Amino acid sequence: MRSSSVQTIEFRASVVIGSGSLSFEIVRALAERLPVMITPKWASTLSQPIAIDDVLAYLLAAVSIHVEGSKIFEIGGTDQITYRGLMEEYAKIRKLKRIMISVPFLTPRLSSLWLGLVTPVYARVGRKLIDSLIHATVVTDRSADDYFNIKPIGVVKAMELALRNEDREFAETRWSDALSSGSIPKTWGGVRFGSRLVDSRTVHVKVPPSAAFRPIRRIGGNVGWYYGDFLWRLRGFLDILIGGVGVRRGRRNSEFPVPGEAIDFWRVEKYEADKKMLLRAEMKLPGRAWLEFEVTGDETGSTIRQTALFDPIGIAGLAYWYALFPLHEFVFAGMLRGIARRAEIPDDRAIQVPKS
Repeated sequence: MRSSSVQTIEFRASVVIGSGSLSFEIVRALAERLPVMITPKWASTLSQPIAIDDVLAYLLAAVSIHVEGSKIFEIGGTDQITYRGLMEEYAKIRKLKRIMISVPFLTPRLSSLWLGLVTPVYARVGRKLIDSLIHATVVTDRSADDYFNIKPIGVVKAMELALRNEDREFAETRWSDALSSGSIPKTWGGVRFGSRLVDSRTVHVKVPPSAAFRPIRRIGGNVGWYYGDFLWRLRGFLDILIGGVGVRRGRRNSEFPVPGEAIDFWRVEKYEADKKMLLRAEMKLPGRAWLEFEVTGDETGSTIRQTALFDPIGIAGLAYWYALFPLHEFVFAGMLRGIARRAEIPDDRAIQVPKS
């Protein structure tokens, strides 16, 4: 573009910190999966990461600035940090203990082969990235400061913001849309959404949404979980042994849960009558977990979608999810079938909706 007659503004950046950025995803994957890391010489190469929000701010501002001819701007955050330092900062934010041992060998070529084993999702492009890590990527030309009134943030704040934004996007995702689009590849153990692992399944019932949602809003407590209640109680007992809350709390209201209410070892995070309920796990876990139920109506009845969501922390979190995935397949499939059967049973009990 620069060689044409079109005026071109080019931004050159080091690591972009944000979900989906290849360099950030590689840093995150290595820090999450390797309790002990052998860090080669290139890990001490300096970079100057920049938050994705700051990159977007520069791009938007470039539309209206006045520049003679084409121009190249180097942009970066406030911190210069090594790639090892990036992994250490990420590990601190995620409360992961990591041991890093520096060695003078392990060329970028050998490191790229190792990357293929540890993070195969990013291996093909990541190898090209690692081949370039012998060169520092720091801002040497500060001319961007003369044209843009933008104050980029530092590494730690950028990482915290990236994780918060990912949480928000994750919470706003409609799994019926995301999974049906075919954009998320299926893998053994569910599907991946960023760093999260997702097990989502549906069943169709020939009743209206209010009837389909009825067993969902009554779940837990004395009613139970519609399948494998012994296994749920066993999980609660094991949770108590390691200092968790177990299933002793039951639930306060057997008919109409409200956000913030405890249901056994879950907490109601979101509730939309006859549409959606999101539970957040409060049992002891090597990560964060949610259980979401969503009901949508159609001409012939309703579709119930049940989604288990897990954000593993470190290798222990991944091991927990994959070790229990066969059991989860068994229990979650049975639970959804139980909900569907209960939804199609007529309910004659008189229920008074609490006044808001």
